[in-house]
Amino acid sequence: MFPIEAFRRTLDKVIAVLFKHGIRFHLTGGVTTVLYGEPRMTQDIDVVVHNEAIAARLEEVLYEFSRTDFLFDPQTIRRAVANRGRFQLYDSVESLKLDLYAREMIQGELGRSQIMEVFDGVHLPFPLAPTPQYRN
Repeated sequence: MFPIEAFRRTLDKVIAVLFKHGIRFHLTGGVTTVLYGEPRMTQDIDVVVHNEAIAARLEEVLYEFSRTDFLFDPQTIRRAVANRGRFQLYDSVESLKLDLYAREMIQGELGRSQIMEVFDGVHLPFPLAPTPQYRN
């Protein structure tokens, strides 16, 4: 299990690049279930990014990633963005993997994100919490 500070340091790096280039995103996957109160062991960080925004700034984003501790394959990222797919970054310092999805999983989901406090003083976007389904 990774210490929470490792997640924070890795998130700080990727979020700084996304913010710098005005790319909308939200966290998803296992980390969100923890914030919504469902304990779950997770070994990576999942991020949904706005496809058109990252496509428009892709070369600048790749350059910024190259100036961090992330390991990645630029060609794989270019293909993933062009095909609205998934690509990975690996934080070589923290030994954490990030999966970035260059598409919304549900149309319009980025516009329905809510801001939540992830760490003390760190507020980031997340998908809306699922609405409980009640049966009669």
